[in-house]
Order: sequence, then structure tokens, then C-alpha cells
Amino acid sequence: MSGLSSRQLQRRFSAAVGYGPKTFYRIFRLQRVLALARKPQLFDGNLPLLALETGYADQAHMTRELQRLAGRPPTALLSKVDTTLGMSDFFKTVADAIPYPPT
Repeated sequence: MSGLSSRQLQRRFSAAVGYGPKTFYRIFRLQRVLALARKPQLFDGNLPLLALETGYADQAHMTRELQRLAGRPPTALLSKVDTTLGMSDFFKTVADAIPYPPT
């Protein structure tokens, strides 16, 4: 054990990573979906299998999470998965919207 309370651990995690452990895990799973989708020999368009292999309860759960995180349904998101440039279009941000480091 670390000797930290769960709340203190969450605060330290958030300070180190930039967001909480739950959000980190959601993003990690999204990245796993994208990584497996790049391997057609494993994925081959089978969304229920992709959801199962990446730790979602079912395809509907995966669809809701991808929609929340990426703002696109899985079919739209995964249609661009073969190119890094195509994927970057989904995650465009405005650099000057939030000053960094925060003041």
C-alpha cells in the first residue's frame, strides 16, 4: 500500500497526468480500440468483437464512450483509423483557448 487515502491518490494522479484515473482509463481504452482497429486481421469490421477485446461491456457501451470522447460514432472514427493524419482531424483543438501553463 502507498499509505495514501484514495482521495489523495486521485489528487496526485490528477496533478501528474492532468486528469483523473477514470478519465485516464477511458482514454487508454479508446487508444486500445484504435490500435486494434489498425490490425485488420484481428478486427475486420466486427464491432462487437472489438468492444469485447478492449474491455467494454458490449458494443453499445463502446459506442457511447467513443461518442463522448471523440465526438464521433465508431464507424466514423474507425473509417479514418488507417492514417494518422486522418485521425488527427477528429482531435483538433484550439491552441490559444486555454493558456498553458495555467496562470
